[in-house]
Amino acid sequence: MRRTVTLVLALMLTALCLVLVACGGDSDGDSSGGEASQDAAKADEGASNAADGIKTESRTIGVVNLVKVAPIEANTDELLVQAGKALGWNVKVVDGAGDPQKILAAAQSFVNQNVDALITTSTEASVLSGALEAAKQKGIPTISINGGTTPSPLFTAQYEEDELKMGTQLAEYIKETVEGPQIANLQTTAAVSGKIRDEAFHEVFPPSAFAAEGQITQADPVAETTKLLTSMLAAHPDINVVNAVYDTEVAAASEVVATEGSDARVYSYFNISTTRELLLDESSALEAVSDTDLSHTGAVAMNQLLQYFENEAEIDPEALEEEPLTYRVVTKETAAEEPPFDNAEVLAPYLSRWEEEFPAS
Repeated sequence: MRRTVTLVLALMLTALCLVLVACGGDSDGDSSGGEASQDAAKADEGASNAADGIKTESRTIGVVNLVKVAPIEANTDELLVQAGKALGWNVKVVDGAGDPQKILAAAQSFVNQNVDALITTSTEASVLSGALEAAKQKGIPTISINGGTTPSPLFTAQYEEDELKMGTQLAEYIKETVEGPQIANLQTTAAVSGKIRDEAFHEVFPPSAFAAEGQITQADPVAETTKLLTSMLAAHPDINVVNAVYDTEVAAASEVVATEGSDARVYSYFNISTTRELLLDESSALEAVSDTDLSHTGAVAMNQLLQYFENEAEIDPEALEEEPLTYRVVTKETAAEEPPFDNAEVLAPYLSRWEEEFPAS
């Protein structure tokens, strides 16, 4: 019981952080909005064109999103809908809005409707256990995608980002580019993803590299980050690296660095929305983010479901290892040449494959 409550709280904290960063990123009509709109339109067009050349049996896929207002989550939703359009499937998306009860209720509702498959994003199995167990009894495949969660036999498969790799590639970049790093570590270890990213930094750097460490609970990440980092910089003026384990901490951390006149640089996650805006702003302290083509997890899930339905193939829990995510570090210097991952490009090879495997004529 204690474990379940802990994971529910972790989910709520994670959801809150995503909501806050999404709201912050959209407030000014950020510079990445045009890119995102163009990419979505291109992906929609590609899916519509592919639909004429693909013939499959109609299916209904239920999708429960952790929190749709978060750009990184909504981006995968869009890919799932686009893939469904190409396949002639009805992809129904429900926004969990970061509410564990709403997420569970939505998943259970889909199971009660006897959907052909259930996809959930970035959500611990313990939050969904009742619905996942009911789905298993009905023979409904269940797939978890997007952010890393605790491995669970309740899911048919989990196609998620490697949080250890996300943390390690960022830490290694800092180690290679910053001489004598003195880190202000803004931790968020209540949720699994934050905990693993933090552990990655401690694997790469010796204890002496951490000038100061403290927890951001995400109850109010802007206020918490402002207060904690201000005190860290005052006590340790030699700090030259700020590790923002979640992107909710980025804007406030960058502001504090500027206000305090520090030369420290900020490092965080995902080249999308607020973080991208700050990367493109030469005056901001955000130096680099760890990034991946997260919506690719959705493409893998849809392809596995297609093979399951049309070819009666078993869903492969290791499919993402065979068709892996692309991991990269996007820096202030490279951001202009490295836009957010494009759903049309992510989906294109799957559309081509599906047209060959399941031609309309």
